[in-house]
Amino acid sequence: SRAMNAETESKVAPETLKHVKQIIEQFDYTPSLAAKHLTSTAYKTVGIIFPHHIGIFKQDYYSRVLSGAADAVIETDHQLKMMMLKCDKPRWDHYNFRSGDAVDGIIVTHWRSFFSSGESMEKLNVPVAIINDVDPDVTALFVCGNHEQGGRLAAEHFFKKGHRRVGVITGSPNSQDSRLRLKGFRQFFKEQKIEIPVKAVACGHFQEEVAFQIAEDFIQKNPSLTAVFCCNDGMAFGFIRAMKKIGLNCPKDISVIGYDDDKKAENFVPPLTTVHVPLEDLAHEAATRLVRHLKSGQEKRPRKFSGVIFKPVTLVERVKAGGAPGTIQREPCLRPITCDRATKPSSAAPVSTN
Repeated sequence: SRAMNAETESKVAPETLKHVKQIIEQFDYTPSLAAKHLTSTAYKTVGIIFPHHIGIFKQDYYSRVLSGAADAVIETDHQLKMMMLKCDKPRWDHYNFRSGDAVDGIIVTHWRSFFSSGESMEKLNVPVAIINDVDPDVTALFVCGNHEQGGRLAAEHFFKKGHRRVGVITGSPNSQDSRLRLKGFRQFFKEQKIEIPVKAVACGHFQEEVAFQIAEDFIQKNPSLTAVFCCNDGMAFGFIRAMKKIGLNCPKDISVIGYDDDKKAENFVPPLTTVHVPLEDLAHEAATRLVRHLKSGQEKRPRKFSGVIFKPVTLVERVKAGGAPGTIQREPCLRPITCDRATKPSSAAPVSTN
């Protein structure tokens, strides 16, 4: 077995190693992964879970997350296994990911799509790193963008441009990220003594086509709007397409800001001003910390793998007021923020893995 392991073959005598490799080649031998793990307590494999739906990788969000996690794991002795789970199936609360998928830990996006509660997450028999949708009641490591501040950045930008009658297209109702973006946006305008009416907030479920379908009715119900904040870029694309369909110009008639900084945003017509989320960095951080936790050894490993890491977001301005494309400018949000599960975000609070 030492001769077939890249990490231990240096311990085998050169002649013996040569002879073993000749036999392997002669009989076209392939080691059994399942048999290998019968004598091992670890699979040295990290799973990353995505929702399985049509066209998923046409969305920049998931490819960026996968890229960040893959780049982190390739630097280690672990493997990365992509797991596509259907959200229309029964919840995965009682599934044994370790024995069922041969993974030692998992990275999850949109965790509420797969698990019914934070309590069910705690019953999983593997450590979990979650990208976005932070929940202080869940025992897992969360790596997130500072989405409340991201919503505030969008509001500040609109306000500086003179917009006072604004609307919001939110994401999925169960998305904490969407709620935080709306919260930050609303809070800024509240501080300016401007209330956003209920009818000026509509749900686009993070989907471009849904935003396209609801946009005309939304505009008719809010005829005085001059600006709309969409809680992801896909919905912004759909909203602007609908504006064009009914003869409105963006940004001349209604200005639109998106969220995430999808790769399509720069070349969209008009180029989309958006809030940039460092998705690759979030995924890289989640994978790095998960592998580090797994490699620490069972006897040394913390009893719980949990904590919250907030990464800064930035505003990317691509269209100046009046619709003329301008030079990309970034308005910084905050320094990277970390906090444990018992504290509010603070630059001084350490990340907890206990």
